[in-house]
Amino acid sequence: MKMANSQEATIVNRRKTLNQNQIMLSAIEVFSEIGYMKATVKDITTRANVGHGTFYHYFKNKNDLLERLENDLLEKEEKD
Repeated sequence: MKMANSQEATIVNRRKTLNQNQIMLSAIEVFSEIGYMKATVKDITTRANVGHGTFYHYFKNKNDLLERLENDLLEKEEKD
């Protein structure tokens, strides 16, 4: 049985959000453990259990990821 397009889109969007969140959480852990400068994309993707391609689908590079983490933190502070 085939799913409706809206259901497929919802599943895909949920998977994208999960992947992106997993990468971001893994980056925080890696940065905390070994520091931003020593951390590599490979360290982050290994921790997140995703491929390099998945990382680059969401982020341009490690610096882009750090900027996104900073922006998320600032948004949370503004809400509180």
